[in-house]
Amino acid sequence: MLEKQQVIEQGERLKKVRKYLGFTQTDLAQKLDVTQAHYSAMEKGIRSIAHNILMQLSQVLPDLDLHWLLKGEGSMLRSESETKAVLRATQTGEPVVGYLTTSDQMKEVMEFLKSKFPDFKLTSK
Repeated sequence: MLEKQQVIEQGERLKKVRKYLGFTQTDLAQKLDVTQAHYSAMEKGIRSIAHNILMQLSQVLPDLDLHWLLKGEGSMLRSESETKAVLRATQTGEPVVGYLTTSDQMKEVMEFLKSKFPDFKLTSK
């Protein structure tokens, strides 16, 4: 389970990327298929960002680096080539998490997902 401070920091990063990209909370909540109140609670660190929301974020905001969102490391946005790879992955059903910048980043995100979702398993094609 995430510590409260981690949830708060992730919410702050979610807010930062939303504002940087020019979305309102309502805009992004609609794109993620959650209520504005639910989205607001994630930004405020009241609610953690669920696995399904992370996957939706990777599709709605393909430039967003999930490692940065979860850990605060690296760049907020991916390079153009990484973004194209993520878009291809979401269209073909490949796992988006495979396009993190380094294997260490991928491992950290996988550990995070497993800590929140004990039944989470990485599958390969």
